[in-house]
This record gives sequence, structure tokens and C-alpha cells, in this order.
Amino acid sequence: MASETHLFPVEVEWFGRRLTRARTGGGQALEIATPPIFPSGMEGFWSPEDMVVGAAASCFVLTLVAACESRSLPLHELRVNGVGHLSKRSGRTAFDRIDLTVTAETAGDRVEDLRRVAEHVERGCIVAGALAVPLRLELELRSSDSPVAV
Repeated sequence: MASETHLFPVEVEWFGRRLTRARTGGGQALEIATPPIFPSGMEGFWSPEDMVVGAAASCFVLTLVAACESRSLPLHELRVNGVGHLSKRSGRTAFDRIDLTVTAETAGDRVEDLRRVAEHVERGCIVAGALAVPLRLELELRSSDSPVAV
């Protein structure tokens, strides 16, 4: 049985200084620049570092939503705050870890089910699996019987 391969093409064009524009096939453009913590960095743009943290956080959110849907686990609210930790090691700056703080709400008797699913998703997120740094997950789960979002 042959495995299926999926491609995710991205084109990045340089616009001078430390500014680029990335575009997915048929997608919206996103301007990306060196962050201000580095020499010649620019304020007001997404940086590659922001994108790594954003990719990990959004992948976790979307994977958790899909996992909850497949288990008929109600999800009334979900928010993830991500923080990437950079430090200089062995002469180069690199991520040490990415912390994800997950705030979520589900039906009153399903909080422990949501905890188990969230912990499972942490290990199964495609982007997290592609990173050489650990994800640390902090769960702030609560129950509610009044849905905010489906």
C-alpha cells in the first residue's frame, strides 16, 4: 500500500532590508520581517519566530477541535496562548521550548474527557512533531452548559 504525500508550497519574495512576503498557493500574502530583537529587525511584522509559535499553537487548536468533533465532545470555548523561548546555545540562538496555555470549556461532566483529548493531541499535532523543541502544555479547563461557540 503506497503512502499518500501532501505538498504545502510557499513562495517567499525579498523586498529589501529585512522584509519578505510569503504566499501559499492561492493564499493570502503575509509580510514577514526579522524581529526587532535582532540587528536591523523591524517592528510591526510577523517574524519567522512568531510563525513557528503561531504554527504550533494553531495546529494544536485545529487538531483539538477535530479530535473533539470526532468524539462528540462539546467544545464551548477554546483559546491558546503560545510563548516561544529563545536562548543562545553553542554559539547560536535557538528555541528551547514552546509553552502553550490552553483555556477551554466543555459540558459539565466532560472536563476530564477534554483533558485526556488535549494531552493526546499534544503528542499528535503535525507541527509539534516537526519541531526539535518540546511543547509544554498548561491546561485551564472548565465546565459550562452554555455554549459560546461550536
